[in-house]
Amino acid sequence: MSDMCVRLFKEGWFETEISEGDDPKLSKMKKDVVVGGKDVKEVDNDFFLVVVKILDHQGPLSSTFPIENRDAKVTMRALKTHLNRMQSLPLVKQISDFHLLLFLAGVLDLNSDVPALAQCVLTQTTVPEGYKLLINSMAETA
Repeated sequence: MSDMCVRLFKEGWFETEISEGDDPKLSKMKKDVVVGGKDVKEVDNDFFLVVVKILDHQGPLSSTFPIENRDAKVTMRALKTHLNRMQSLPLVKQISDFHLLLFLAGVLDLNSDVPALAQCVLTQTTVPEGYKLLINSMAETA
């Protein structure tokens, strides 16, 4: 909602209507307000909405790994394909994929391995060598 709507509400410009069992609802204005050059007591809700432009966002995460809740089951072959496709990037960039992390959560220890990998992704720091060997060996079994 716009700042104007919030200000009008705080200043008590709206009448509230209370029905049994319902939360209070705003029914109409107590005073006339000028909307579109006219004094009115009722204002269409759209008048108080603010259009927010949606911008493209490029973050550190990607989403190229197969999505786990689709018809085809995600396998180690998908892991191998993903790692081969991303091999020019550091491992932390390769695993910076939400669906890949979900897949690894089903294979690795949720209490130690997954939080460690998630922390590397969050901070974009180097993945420890042991995890690199583990992930690559899982991909090679495909």
